[in-house]
Amino acid sequence: MTTLLVDAHCHLDLPAFSSDRDAVWERARARHVTRAVVPSVRPDTWRATLDCALPRERVVALGIHPHALLTLPRAALDRGLKELAATVQAHRDRVVAIGECGLDASLDPAIVDPMLQRQVFLAQVAVAAALDLPLVLHVVRSHALALTLLRSVPLPSRRGMVHSYSGGPDLVRAWTELGFHLSFSGAITRPRARSPIDSAKAVPDHRMLVETDSPDQLPTGVDRSDRRCEPCDLPVIAQSLATLRGQTLEHVSQVTTDNACALFGFR
Repeated sequence: MTTLLVDAHCHLDLPAFSSDRDAVWERARARHVTRAVVPSVRPDTWRATLDCALPRERVVALGIHPHALLTLPRAALDRGLKELAATVQAHRDRVVAIGECGLDASLDPAIVDPMLQRQVFLAQVAVAAALDLPLVLHVVRSHALALTLLRSVPLPSRRGMVHSYSGGPDLVRAWTELGFHLSFSGAITRPRARSPIDSAKAVPDHRMLVETDSPDQLPTGVDRSDRRCEPCDLPVIAQSLATLRGQTLEHVSQVTTDNACALFGFR
């Protein structure tokens, strides 16, 4: 019996999939990827994200990505933060999490104010706590700060996930003890990506997830001319995770599926 997989993070709402989204999902189903979480990145794409939901198969998260601060006008940002909770409440049949939100120290501080990043992040954490919905976190070169901030405020009961985890094995325990899941993407298929590889070996079973981060992060060994990653590539990532951990693909598939279903409420 083949174990089904959940893609914990894929951007099927983006224009990269606008011409063949249904075919992309059919390819995923054919590879036993039958459920997915689609996170949004900015308020002006929330509608497209919501439209990407599919009963019992695809659910969504609403939020504001740190990279959105590069181009999002301040008035639109403030309006989005103000309207986030109400928008989520109006679509609770589809929205299962808050995000993609977080901190990214790779952004030029001369262009994106680090304090503004923190404020936008914490505002979304507050919404997640108030609605008791898990967080979908984007954390790049900011893990210590993110942990410090999260420890200082109320959190949703199921905490959430750190997508495409890159924080290193030394921080795995800190994240998991705080109650967060760590999700692994195609990065773990690249032999030189030591940080996510070592972290993938260290995370406990009950806190691990797998994702494609489609259309980004095409796994090594997948030959596709347009370099677009798709949810159907998830078995390659799950197999890499299993190999790194000395486990079977069936075990990793079952554990990550159970974890995703519990975290996001799939039925």
